[in-house]
Amino acid sequence: MYRIVFLLLLPAALPAQPTLDGETARVFRFKHTESPQGRQEIVNAIRSVAEVQRAVIDNRAGAMAVRGTPEQIELTAWIFGELDRAPAANPATVVESRQIPGDFAPQARVFFLAHGESPQTMQEIVNTVRAVAEVQRIVSYDANSSLLLRGSADQVELAAWIIRNLDRPAGVQNEPKPLEYTFNDSSPRPATAVRMYRLAHSTTPQSMQELVNAVRSIADVQRVMIDNAIATVTLRGTPAQASMATWLVQELDRAPEAAKAQ
Repeated sequence: MYRIVFLLLLPAALPAQPTLDGETARVFRFKHTESPQGRQEIVNAIRSVAEVQRAVIDNRAGAMAVRGTPEQIELTAWIFGELDRAPAANPATVVESRQIPGDFAPQARVFFLAHGESPQTMQEIVNTVRAVAEVQRIVSYDANSSLLLRGSADQVELAAWIIRNLDRPAGVQNEPKPLEYTFNDSSPRPATAVRMYRLAHSTTPQSMQELVNAVRSIADVQRVMIDNAIATVTLRGTPAQASMATWLVQELDRAPEAAKAQ
């Protein structure tokens, strides 16, 4: 008599994520980002904002391998999930936030722009945020018109104000009155002012640059940036510098007929 024995083959246990020198390795698989350039932009964002230097792409496998501390891996997972998504037409600026406990730059945000039509437009916003809000860790991801940044609470709030006001369609009639950012008075800082001017007449790249040159030279304001697509100038300086800059802009941004009448 033969005894028939059926063996139940159980699946092998999945290996735990490996660790080395207190750091964890993890693999993320792209779902929506197909191009090598788009994947590299996501890696660059993770290196800059999550401070993860060990991040590499395997394009054949459609994956990204990273290694870092548990906190870095957690932030990397959030960034990857936010950027590796299908492009969508956004009716307005969409913002997602992430708190980073106990860090000197405790806030990360990603902004999905409604009007980030070109890499140049995105880069001009990035340049303005770096110069005026003093946020160095900011990158753009062109595939879905998003900006990712990290900084202190004050830096991120000012950056959000700048981004909201620069994320507008080209060709809209500009208002003559400057916009002014209101700082949180509970945060100690030297007296400073941030203003944004939407130009009505100095709208060519040459005329905007000439106006900015005047502001830099006469009002002694060095942190002043141009957004060519929407003819906007943003600056930061002392209240006295900002007041003189406002006077200069009002005097120089005039129709040719009005300027000749003076």
